[in-house]
Amino acid sequence: MNNAQKKTLKAHAHHVKSFISLGNSGITPNFIKEVIQTINAHELIKIKIMGETKEIKQQLAQEISSLTESEFIQIIGNQATFFKLNPEKNKYNI
Repeated sequence: MNNAQKKTLKAHAHHVKSFISLGNSGITPNFIKEVIQTINAHELIKIKIMGETKEIKQQLAQEISSLTESEFIQIIGNQATFFKLNPEKNKYNI
């Protein structure tokens, strides 16, 4: 994904609310299943990652991206944004 596409998704993500929160139990199989279902339905999602340092949030976001085969877009505060193209929907023309 190139920088122009990421910039477009960041603009769209501004209006997206968090669907999922990453809690104390961390990245579990059920959490990944929920993320996959949500991202397949909505393409662009935010996940709230609570109570960690910025570096740990980055690592967690990269791991979520890898496990869900999605694109990690950005992290601002506690909100990590992810995108996965759904060819049947393609709401964002990416």
